[in-house]
Amino acid sequence: MTMRYKDLSMFSQRFLTILFCMAMPYLAFSQIIEVVGSVVDETGEPVPAVVTIYASNSEEPLSAVRADFDGDFRLQIDEPGSYKVSLEMFGYETLWRRDIRLSLGDREVLGNLVLQPDANTISEIEIIEDQPDALMGLDKRVFTVTDEVNTRGGQAADVLNNIPSVNVDLDGNISLRGNSNVRVWIDGRPSTLIGMDDQSALQQIPASMIERVELITNPSAKYDADGTGGIINIITKKDRRRGWSGNVAGSIGTNNKYDANAFLSRREGAWTFFAGYGYNNNYRDGFGYDYRTNYLPDTTFSIRSDEESFRRNESHNIRLGADWSMTDADVISFSTNWNTREGNSPEFADYLNTSQGEVVTSSYRDVNEVRNRTNSDFALHYEHDAERENKEKWVADLSYSRTIDDDFQDIAWVFNEYDNSTDSLPNVYQQFPETELEQMIVASFDYERNFGNWGRMELGWKSIWNTSDEVRDAQIRYEESEPFIDDTLRSNAFYFKQNIHAVYGNFGMQLSNRWKAQVGLRFEQAFTGGIARGVEYPNNYFNVFPSGFLTYSIAENQEMQLSYSRRIDRPSEWSLNPIIDYEDPQNLRSGNPNLQPEYINSSELSYIWYYPGGSISGAVYYQYATNVFTRFRRILPDGRSLTTFENLRERIRTGGEFTATGKFTSWLSGRANLNLYQSFIVADNLQEDLNQNGFSWFTRVSAMIDLPWELQSQLTYNYQGAEPTGQGFRQAITSLDIAFSRDFLNDQLNVGLRVSDVFNTRQWEYSVNAMDFNQDFFRKRESRILYLSLTYRFGIQDKSKSDRPGGGGEGGGDDF
Repeated sequence: MTMRYKDLSMFSQRFLTILFCMAMPYLAFSQIIEVVGSVVDETGEPVPAVVTIYASNSEEPLSAVRADFDGDFRLQIDEPGSYKVSLEMFGYETLWRRDIRLSLGDREVLGNLVLQPDANTISEIEIIEDQPDALMGLDKRVFTVTDEVNTRGGQAADVLNNIPSVNVDLDGNISLRGNSNVRVWIDGRPSTLIGMDDQSALQQIPASMIERVELITNPSAKYDADGTGGIINIITKKDRRRGWSGNVAGSIGTNNKYDANAFLSRREGAWTFFAGYGYNNNYRDGFGYDYRTNYLPDTTFSIRSDEESFRRNESHNIRLGADWSMTDADVISFSTNWNTREGNSPEFADYLNTSQGEVVTSSYRDVNEVRNRTNSDFALHYEHDAERENKEKWVADLSYSRTIDDDFQDIAWVFNEYDNSTDSLPNVYQQFPETELEQMIVASFDYERNFGNWGRMELGWKSIWNTSDEVRDAQIRYEESEPFIDDTLRSNAFYFKQNIHAVYGNFGMQLSNRWKAQVGLRFEQAFTGGIARGVEYPNNYFNVFPSGFLTYSIAENQEMQLSYSRRIDRPSEWSLNPIIDYEDPQNLRSGNPNLQPEYINSSELSYIWYYPGGSISGAVYYQYATNVFTRFRRILPDGRSLTTFENLRERIRTGGEFTATGKFTSWLSGRANLNLYQSFIVADNLQEDLNQNGFSWFTRVSAMIDLPWELQSQLTYNYQGAEPTGQGFRQAITSLDIAFSRDFLNDQLNVGLRVSDVFNTRQWEYSVNAMDFNQDFFRKRESRILYLSLTYRFGIQDKSKSDRPGGGGEGGGDDF
């Protein structure tokens, strides 16, 4: 079976290569005509209008696209003549541009096209004001979240848990279509560039600051190759209106949860200034157990631990920036971000070791952890967009990030006095002060050029220099009255560097009025390595990452696309550090310096149909991954467990996805997503008969309901089925969220009330049946929480905030 899937993966790559080579002769003869422009409203805000082109003497549409979220569109035809173009958007008067005369190879630039509000539909706009928005592009799906009632007063994690295909678990780990190796970007930049791992970013970015979320399941060669599951790009709000504008928001949740943030911007002449501040104080408790039975050669015994945890995190985030439009084509931007996070995480666990029904040891473990994290980053952005004059655009970026992480753990391991064996097992008291300094520099250059009569080219370069220096000094004592002494066994010093240099090229082509294609290659050289206790572990490697897209326009509102990409998952410094972590003496942990990167070949066939007020999309996908690395637990001869990281041989995943959005009545709109997939995990290189084969699925249904008295409500149901994990199985997870919202003071003040996990069902269960042990693991974090939120908007207000329908089509027809 394994060879069959390998052959299929190779076949898909060869098929795409042959297909694109066959298409190349068309380029020599096609003379495509382009019509490009941008659609905005009176305030200058972009409008995703439907743009349609007709022959001047006909009412039969020849081609149509929907402008993207920046308002940009590109229409293409292959016959010269006289044409007219219409721009339509619910709530606006239809705009026409007539008598457009085009010849072969022409590229007509219509510039900024301003839509005027339609006075006859203002009341209808108010009716659909807060419906969920979605533009379903083929290479990425874009969901606006500004009107999501269910996330008000929350953080980015709450936003993502309302997005189709995305799941965020109790620990903040993110998965896309069931694949947890996904990268989170903030405004087109990896979250690591602003000094936050993905989990921290989701807890520190307020939901009120997020405008939309982009899901990129099969990224092209232009994107970083990291992330076998794809990319989730969180786009924060930016205000293009002149003068002052901004908002302040705050929320309070049960059991000591507080959140506040503010945003202010001013645009005057060629300058735009903005500033933002966010504060979060979050407390959550939890409990769980871990029950393990070890089967050793001479005995069998069990270990049970019952745990309680209490976590408090307090964070401040400040963001400042400015944009300067030097010319109509040149913009330079500067931004800086500073954030700090303080956390306190006490945990208490009872341990009971039994053998043949008799207690061997009984003990408890008390842990108090204090963590402080500070980050500062600076980014410089220069953009030259002369597409209207000479069809080209280039962007240069430079950024620097510096993060200091201070952590202190105080641990007491105490054996109960009544136990007969305590004489030979002394109490243990430990302290672990730890400091980590991480620095990152990123430089990149991207160039685009449109060849109006035959295609489009993208070229780019990117370099990342990343270092991490971690020092952990362990101290130990066996009596509370004794002083602490240095513990060299448990001390840890690990230096890690990762430098990645990449160049890429994408080439897009219009094969005919209905067919278009894009091929790309990304070349990357990685220099990585770590140093632990004087031993160096280098791992340098070179890779080529191809990508390809073939799109067919079935009709003006329906498209299909076949896509392929190759991507990588690189081991982190934490998974490579070979020094054993003795924080929990019963359950040891360590990294694996010989861990190799994971590679995935992903193919997808997708379909989109959009209609007034909604959209329907579907996809089938096939993913073949090699060197899959995962946590792997072994039982040591003394009965303790050691969890490390290992490369599995391969994982094959096939699946299908269905998403629908729409407004069904004047008071009801919604969104539904269903994802089903089959996983084949081959891990016989680690342990005989460790292969797994399992089916899983998840669904998310969200409904927004307009109630009397201008009250709005939203219900969101989530179900994530059980699935194999490599060494065990995770059980199903389910939850239901509900929220209410109302605007006051002429829509400037919003009051929201929401309850997360109404029935308190979100929990994590995991089981393993291995050759030398069985294990059941359970964890429940506080998840049923009541939030009250307030949001006040001031300054120049956007009167057309609801100008988008509940669904949409591809963004701007710009698939190249």
